[in-house]
Amino acid sequence: MRTKIKKLLAIILTASLCMGNMVVVNADGETDHVDSMDSLESIDSLDGLDWDTATEEDCDVKIQYQITSQWDHHYNVDVTLENMTDERIDNWGICIPANYKIENIWNAKITDDTDGEYTIHNAEWNQDIAVGGSVSFGMTVSCDGEVEIPKYVYTLGLSKRLDDTEYKIEFKKHSQWDGKFNSQIIITNLSEKPIEDWHMSFDCNFEIDQIWNAVIAEDIREDGLNYYVLENPGYHQNIAPNQSVEFGFIAASDKEPELSRMKLYKITSDFDLSDEDEEEDEDDGDGDELKFVDEFRLDSDYFETREEYEQYLEEHGYTDDTLMELEEPEVSS
Repeated sequence: MRTKIKKLLAIILTASLCMGNMVVVNADGETDHVDSMDSLESIDSLDGLDWDTATEEDCDVKIQYQITSQWDHHYNVDVTLENMTDERIDNWGICIPANYKIENIWNAKITDDTDGEYTIHNAEWNQDIAVGGSVSFGMTVSCDGEVEIPKYVYTLGLSKRLDDTEYKIEFKKHSQWDGKFNSQIIITNLSEKPIEDWHMSFDCNFEIDQIWNAVIAEDIREDGLNYYVLENPGYHQNIAPNQSVEFGFIAASDKEPELSRMKLYKITSDFDLSDEDEEEDEDDGDGDELKFVDEFRLDSDYFETREEYEQYLEEHGYTDDTLMELEEPEVSS
């Protein structure tokens, strides 16, 4: 059920972030803009999770806490969040129920306090939780009874594509020799807010051999075209307004290097789904209308029973392509 709930939330939140402009950058630094559909990359939240019964299987962070001092219904509490996943948790935030009132907090900040739940966000210096690692924060609380903190929690955070007006990407080729070249990419924040935990993706006609000040998170090579997802290395993950970060790489190519479909993302826990990012589907430039609903059609693993899946197919006018492929062909007489 955890996977099912998480995937359904991803589908719902993805629907809020669709069409955007792509930036095509050539080796001379010139840019072209083409319209294309983009979607939200990931969602790391479980809405409505019952924290009283939450288990290690449900969540991605284990919480340990220690009361270091107490007086007159007041407590100083040290809280440690341990990453239980096999991936780095970027720009962490948590939402926890509270039978207490937080009067002071350090090494973290409160971003929301609603209906007996606190949303707590990282400080800049403990923004990420490494694989097998942990971060800590402290707080002073007032509580008439025993302080209650859940043992497990799921972090908030999604990867959201930035509008191309919020940033600028420059690609510079410095030198080329024997089928290789040395280059640099500069990302500048044009917005009024920090870009937290940046990562980017692009298509290109070369293969990266060495890279510095960035990390290759994904590398897909097919039919002479390469697709890369590059992440920040952790020590310059945020880009302040009007500031830049840069990284370099050495790549192999027999042709003039070309980059296309460049996209920049940030990790955020802002779940406002009613912003300007939501737009109607647009033409892809080839005369074929993009079918957003087909892009995120649910598979059979989202459903508990075969009957639920068949009902979903019937309600949306879908056919089960997998079963159609398994059907035996008719034998002509």
